[in-house]
Amino acid sequence: MSRRLIVRTVGAALSLILPALAIAFWADAVWPLVLFAAWTLAAASAVVATEQRDARRGRERAIEAMRNLTIDTLKHHRHDWMNEIQILYGYLKLNKPDKAIEVVERIKRHMANDSRMSRLGTSKLITYLLSFRTTCNTMKLEVEIEEDFDLTGGPDRSAFADAVIGLVDAVREQSKLSAAGEENVLQLFFRSTESDILLEMKYNGMIAARDSLSFGLERALKGVGRLSEEDRLPDSEPAGASRRMIVAFPLKEQAG
Repeated sequence: MSRRLIVRTVGAALSLILPALAIAFWADAVWPLVLFAAWTLAAASAVVATEQRDARRGRERAIEAMRNLTIDTLKHHRHDWMNEIQILYGYLKLNKPDKAIEVVERIKRHMANDSRMSRLGTSKLITYLLSFRTTCNTMKLEVEIEEDFDLTGGPDRSAFADAVIGLVDAVREQSKLSAAGEENVLQLFFRSTESDILLEMKYNGMIAARDSLSFGLERALKGVGRLSEEDRLPDSEPAGASRRMIVAFPLKEQAG
């Protein structure tokens, strides 16, 4: 029960003091009982109606926020595609077909990788990854999915989505902009083997606290997967050096 609902319920209950006093003063009369019953019904109805109204407004705000996020995500992707098209157009104008072909091949790889996003199992994870650019300004996220990637036999898809989102958030929380304005980049590479679903994470950029990052990664997994490999930086390394982590999500047969 929310604090707001508790306050409203307590307020409605306190308002019953008035009809209760009427019953006490006019104990032999019937109308105080009728008043008390009607007051109770009205107070309860007011609490329920107000809660329903707030819930409806909350849903409307959530829908509006999702719409805005979708629009912003589409704008970013449109900007990326327009950049590629302009580069392609420039090479064609310069009569450099080899360079133009390279751009076309790059576009094809991006399109194929985006289509493989559906293999990640849940719309929650897919939406999170696709819209990341619109919600984070301290880190760039690049996602690559192996051509034959398959979650079949892997962990619960909802738990897998929560774990991956938690891992990315753990890195995002420790990423910070450098004084020189250099971009932080986190690369995710999803692949599957006979025994595990593997997520390779490569981070290149500034890290606020390396020890806190390791703790955050372990906490994000919640027992669903394990940090099977991590290239830890020695204390002498600068905070902006690269870091590589591999997370394994065992298949159910292997976990059992």
